[in-house]
Amino acid sequence: LGVLDDTYDWPTVVDVVKDLNEMGVRKAIINPRTPKLNYNGIYNYTPRGDIEVMRKACELTESLGYVFMPFDEYCLVFDDAPGWKGTGITVKDQNGQPVRSAVFSPGTRGYFACTTTILDRARSKLADTERICSSYSGRFVDALVGLPLRECHDPEHTITRTEDWQARVEVLEYMHKKGLVIYTEGGQSW
Repeated sequence: LGVLDDTYDWPTVVDVVKDLNEMGVRKAIINPRTPKLNYNGIYNYTPRGDIEVMRKACELTESLGYVFMPFDEYCLVFDDAPGWKGTGITVKDQNGQPVRSAVFSPGTRGYFACTTTILDRARSKLADTERICSSYSGRFVDALVGLPLRECHDPEHTITRTEDWQARVEVLEYMHKKGLVIYTEGGQSW
């Protein structure tokens, strides 16, 4: 089973998991895309339902032998995310300008996020999920290996392509050591 669309709320995720079980589906990866994340990696669950309902979705999913795989974004940041405070962690070009990514929805600007703080952000996000649901077993890490390596010229968080690669690998190793099933989109030759 692929991604449950952004429009699903947590009670609907619970219903979908129950339906899959009733239909006899024995194996599934449940990847509900969480609501937009703010730039420092703190979740904002309120638009999609309360934390208790998310906990119920996670626990039900895992109890049925399915993999509960929350969605994470470490390499992109959006100006409409809760808690947006400017371009503090965005990749900067040689002229000091934030490097824009694709536009994902009208009125939203996306930027590439510098990976200098990626491991700290991953630890924060995983700890947040573990406070809600200690039994989850997977993580969808959007674009982590699907985007090319980047340099960042911001004097506050300069990074080379080699350091970018090392930072991304550290996140994958961290999740692997936690025993998580890891899924990411795409791939690059690096």
